[in-house]
Amino acid sequence: MPYTASQNNLLNTFRKLRSTLLPVCLLLAAAALGAIRAPQPGGNVAWHSSLRAARTLAQRQRRPLLVWHYLPGSPWCAKMDAETFTSPRTTALMRSFVCVRLNSALHAGQRTPLPAGSGPMLMLYTSQGQLVTQQAGCISSARMLPLLHRALAAQSAATR
Repeated sequence: MPYTASQNNLLNTFRKLRSTLLPVCLLLAAAALGAIRAPQPGGNVAWHSSLRAARTLAQRQRRPLLVWHYLPGSPWCAKMDAETFTSPRTTALMRSFVCVRLNSALHAGQRTPLPAGSGPMLMLYTSQGQLVTQQAGCISSARMLPLLHRALAAQSAATR
């Protein structure tokens, strides 16, 4: 049984929509999958990779220095990347610091004196290089905030 003119028009409209909507839907799906990607190492923090350059920048800008020693493959370091360094309160406060992220396995020559351990180590300094505090192990955002405030207070006192 042949189609009527109105049925043919409807079929043609459907074919046009299908040929237009399919690529659009595929593009939207690809964009959505691109947005759902693995967390960036170091979270939402602007990290330097050279301790020497970070120290120079901290001195020049009179900002405290945050040094984070991490170990690739460490579940505790991955937890900090995924949780601590993506926390809005923590990352907002960390913008006041010059932050350097050192792979402990690769940067042994840049490593500051640390106790032996196999996990992350956070070290906070004034811009003049005075150690304010250090914390070994996985640090939650709630535990990180007081450490950051302490380092900012020490920096403020040092630059008076």
